[in-house]
Amino acid sequence: MKATIGKSFVDNNGKIVTLSTITEAKVVLMFFSANWCPPCKAFFPIMKRFYEEVNEGRKYPRLNLEIIYVPCEDGEEEFLDTLKNIIFPCIPFGDPRIDKLQEQFEVDVIPCLLLMKKDGTVDKPPLRHLIQSKGASCFQELCEMTGQYFAQIISQVADDIIYCKLSESG
Repeated sequence: MKATIGKSFVDNNGKIVTLSTITEAKVVLMFFSANWCPPCKAFFPIMKRFYEEVNEGRKYPRLNLEIIYVPCEDGEEEFLDTLKNIIFPCIPFGDPRIDKLQEQFEVDVIPCLLLMKKDGTVDKPPLRHLIQSKGASCFQELCEMTGQYFAQIISQVADDIIYCKLSESG
């Protein structure tokens, strides 16, 4: 896992969050998003609520769910504005890991969610639809997906899901 996403992240106060702390959660997701993208802006509050509901009553770092925000903002000012509303750790703006992750996992549309499995691999099931349709009640399915791959857990993604295309430069 470390080779894929790095060892440290920042929270909305600029404090360092380590990978070892993040991986104590039962489920870890990478969330690629940007403030300039209308579907991302609409989905962000859903992710925030999902995070809060799944972790309700839990104390950090023993969370059920951790989300690593991977910023796709166009500029640092836009990122700092987004950072004010983020409640999960993120990769800092301009970090070379962002482009590497987008390339490695073929993230060409946002918002995009990747599931980090316990064996260190990363999967790209249609989590956005699952979270939008089921909310916190889908958490058990996410737990099952982290242990092994269930190709047919989610058979279709809704046709009304809209994404933003990322530019070729990232």
